[in-house]
Amino acid sequence: MFVTKKISEKGVTFYLSGRFGVGFYDRFRSVIDDIKTMQVKEIDINLSKLENIDSMAVGLILSAKEEAAKHGVSLVVSNPSAAIKPIIASHHFEKYIKIQDI
Repeated sequence: MFVTKKISEKGVTFYLSGRFGVGFYDRFRSVIDDIKTMQVKEIDINLSKLENIDSMAVGLILSAKEEAAKHGVSLVVSNPSAAIKPIIASHHFEKYIKIQDI
């Protein structure tokens, strides 16, 4: 998995690409660490280039949302790829985090 960060006036977007599973959790934990120190109001986790995600990775995204909330930051997930949509739907992800499909 690769993580690219783009900062704008609106906030920060983290673009995830590749496969998010075992072996890549530490890379995403660095995103959670960034959330603790960023001075932004909105964080977007963009999944448009993500090919696969496992259940632990889904849990890490939910942990990122909780960490953002602690710091008064809203976190959304955007543009889940066609491969990712059924996976996050099976976890009822939308009950816990806002999903934007732009």
